[in-house]
Amino acid sequence: MTWFYAEAMTSAHRMPDKIQHLSTLLIQAGELGKDLFGEAAASMNLPVPVARAILLLDEPAPMAHLADNLTCDRSYVTSITDQLEELGLVTRETGADRRVKLLTLTDKGKKTRDKLSKLVNEKSLVSRKLSESERTTLERLMKRLLED
Repeated sequence: MTWFYAEAMTSAHRMPDKIQHLSTLLIQAGELGKDLFGEAAASMNLPVPVARAILLLDEPAPMAHLADNLTCDRSYVTSITDQLEELGLVTRETGADRRVKLLTLTDKGKKTRDKLSKLVNEKSLVSRKLSESERTTLERLMKRLLED
């Protein structure tokens, strides 16, 4: 066996370990990010699904749009919307198509969203540990990993 062939074989055998290691690091970073997000939500007495939903609402949006962005069943968004309404954070309004319900943040909802957004950014691993250049690189790589 030549040196080149032996080295190539050794590298090929290490590749799955490297891929597994990178995958493990991605999962660990994601889990830690989820935990930090949960801490931010809990500090405002918000359930995580409600906190995730409120951060997605800027303009009035159909409930179906929220379900798509949360990657959950539309019936589950009804439960989240009920909680948002009970907390006085959104109103449910009829859209141009009367079958579509739009979620609109109340003033309290906007203040809550802004406060939560600030807390999440302060706790975020991305904002605390990465430079602007590293964030740009990470964004490009994550988009590439997540494209269809």
